[in-house]
Formats: sequence, C-alpha cells, structure tokens
Amino acid sequence: MGKPGFVCVVCPCFDIITNVDIKRELSRVDPKGTSQYCWQCLNKVSKSLSDPWHSCPRCGQELDRDYKSALLIQKIGLLSTQGEDITSLCQNCGQS
Repeated sequence: MGKPGFVCVVCPCFDIITNVDIKRELSRVDPKGTSQYCWQCLNKVSKSLSDPWHSCPRCGQELDRDYKSALLIQKIGLLSTQGEDITSLCQNCGQS
C-alpha cells in the first residue's frame, strides 16, 4: 500500500514547515458501471451514454453524470483504504 511521505507547507504568517510526515494510501478503482448508480444511495439509475444528467428517484440527487461517477469512485476508494467491506458496493457497480 502507501508509504509515508513528506510534504513542504508554506504559510504566509509562518516560516516554512518541512518534513511533515503524512500517510498516503492509494486504491485502484475500476470506473466500469459507476455512471449507472447513485453515489449517495447506490440505487441503480439506468441512463444512456447520451444522457449527461443524473437524477435519482430514490434520494433526489441531481447532478452531472460524470461528476456523480467521480464521487462514487472516490467513495469506493476511500472505503477500501479504511478497511471497509466494499464487496456489495463493488458488485453493484460491476467490479470484482
């Protein structure tokens, strides 16, 4: 997984703060199928490729399909790095 890294932070009212140890973990998420599911409630909302807008009848989410997919990919990635069981979430989106 991720390795500890170092970052340099510049603050306008402080001197440069260096060597702040941070922990980074990366998780690979397959985007396949994410445009067909609501990122909020995981309800399947079928749409054609030409339909750029996501409207979930279950939870009322209304936003751009690509942005919604990015939120769902982020959600899957964050849950997987926290040790959460994402098996059902990945199966819903067509991932293994």
